[in-house]
Amino acid sequence: MNAFFALVVPKLFAHRRAVLLCAAALFLLFGLTLARARLKESITTFLPRDTALLEQFQAFTLTPAARFIFIELSAARPEDRDKLPQAAKTARDLLKAPLFGAVHPAPGIPAAPALLDLVPSLFRAGNLERFTASATGGDLPKHLRLLRDRLLGPEGMVLKLFIPHDPLGLLAVLPQRIMECGLAGSPSGPSSGKDAGGTGSLAGLQALALSGGLPSPGGDALLLFAESPRHAMDSADALAVAQALDALRPAMPRGVAVNVLSAYQHTAANVRTIKADTLRVLIASTLALAVIFLVWLRTLSSLPVFAMPCAALLAAWGLLALAGAEISGITIGFGAVLLGIVVDYALHIHCAVRAGIAPQDAPAALARPLLFSFLTTAAAVGALFCSNLPGMRQVGLFSLLGCGAGLFLALFLLPLLQKPRPADPALCASLCPEPGRAPLRLALRPL
Repeated sequence: MNAFFALVVPKLFAHRRAVLLCAAALFLLFGLTLARARLKESITTFLPRDTALLEQFQAFTLTPAARFIFIELSAARPEDRDKLPQAAKTARDLLKAPLFGAVHPAPGIPAAPALLDLVPSLFRAGNLERFTASATGGDLPKHLRLLRDRLLGPEGMVLKLFIPHDPLGLLAVLPQRIMECGLAGSPSGPSSGKDAGGTGSLAGLQALALSGGLPSPGGDALLLFAESPRHAMDSADALAVAQALDALRPAMPRGVAVNVLSAYQHTAANVRTIKADTLRVLIASTLALAVIFLVWLRTLSSLPVFAMPCAALLAAWGLLALAGAEISGITIGFGAVLLGIVVDYALHIHCAVRAGIAPQDAPAALARPLLFSFLTTAAAVGALFCSNLPGMRQVGLFSLLGCGAGLFLALFLLPLLQKPRPADPALCASLCPEPGRAPLRLALRPL
């Protein structure tokens, strides 16, 4: 092994400029590949494979229920209730394709098919003319398509019980009549013209009923149903949908609040939290290494040593991205742990050069112990491949790639960035203290 490094490393020194340019181009490729890689933050990463739980969860994510979005518009004050219909219209105008498929009208007040017997007494002349025109004119295909869309929507679970009995939607007049009769929050009846709050109007309640939303009993809130064709558990899709939903709040009229409930927001919040934690941990780990280098090494020749673990992490991330893998944020966050492991290989080479060993001879002198150190680390992280969780297996693969890249860079690239120098007596004393000298005191001498 020593003979191999004694033969290869001097040849790298003979072509030092070309080797460094190739290394720079390779790391640029890794960086561009990582920048275009997809970050995956799905709970499926931490669900065991080959189990019924994973199959059931994946099947659920494909159902329409996983893509439902519930939007509640609420009036802060009684005088703001008249703004709810306009707020509902604004929400529909903003929630458009390709992120959203449709904003469904509310399912209305459930009624038994026997209520069809009451329809003649509920109808007025205008209702009859409108339904006659719809049934005999060109609106019938459009109406049937609307029924199909509503069956596939959130209200489909209820409407499937009524559509066979009421394909023309005759019962659609029922919620309006209930509002007019004061049964939805107007205890004083239609003659008073006031709702439960005493400040709203019957016209306002009727507007809520006809706005395509489900009004609250007091008329101070309106519930809308939306759906999206995007995958609710995909990080990129969830972030896009969540940003569009967040845009509803500043667009609402003054005095109207928005409350949204959907799986997209939970996924987006999970992604944002993992990204923030990952960035925080990586910055803290890098700064901690920088402080240690500034306190103990304090030489410009130590800068390449500091760069080696960062380059190793970039290489590991880049290799995962080149392989087409969807990188988990947990994997990226584990890079903070890997920084402290990989830096040891470069530190051994650097300390050997400062102790007086020529840079081209240091890899041959330290190859055997460094390789043994890599094998022990690989054996520990390799146990992660026994996990049934895909996320843990990716962390194990990332650790092996990072440690391997760190060892390769320390043995073949770092010596090219080190200059020959005479032995540093203080460093040699701290590495190999004389008998009777306190190693802790020597280690703390830089402080």
